[in-house]
Amino acid sequence: MNLAAKKIHFVIMCIMTFFLSNTQAVSITVPGKVPTISAAMASAKKGDTVWVEAGTYREHVYIPSSVTLISKGLFTAIIDGSGRGTVVTVGTNSTISGFDIRNGTVGVFSTSSNATITRCRIIYNQQTGIMCVGNLPRIEDNVIAYNRGSGIQGWDV
Repeated sequence: MNLAAKKIHFVIMCIMTFFLSNTQAVSITVPGKVPTISAAMASAKKGDTVWVEAGTYREHVYIPSSVTLISKGLFTAIIDGSGRGTVVTVGTNSTISGFDIRNGTVGVFSTSSNATITRCRIIYNQQTGIMCVGNLPRIEDNVIAYNRGSGIQGWDV
């Protein structure tokens, strides 16, 4: 590649980087264009909000960094772990709000900084409702009950 072609290539890459890094945050509704919460999380980008309609979602969810997951009605969207595993894992700066989280080994797991767990009902998990390792998320206005081990467990927080 000659010098002129390299300069043009560099300018094009700079313009593409600018436009790709300045994309607008979007709202995603489940079910809608995506049928599951996990599918919405797979397509969500930093700053996006995922709204979940009422219903029972039998899945294990990972919330990526800087993504917000909100139930459209308080406790009307249920994330059910089908009796095993971690039901919800929160990423750095992520938020979950308004869900009924149940029937896993651990309801919500966090090792991330600045995560928020708010207005959720976390019940019927085999070990603990919320497990925090290394960093303590903001835990606010939740109902945490009927978990076999503990409500909230923290290690090195």
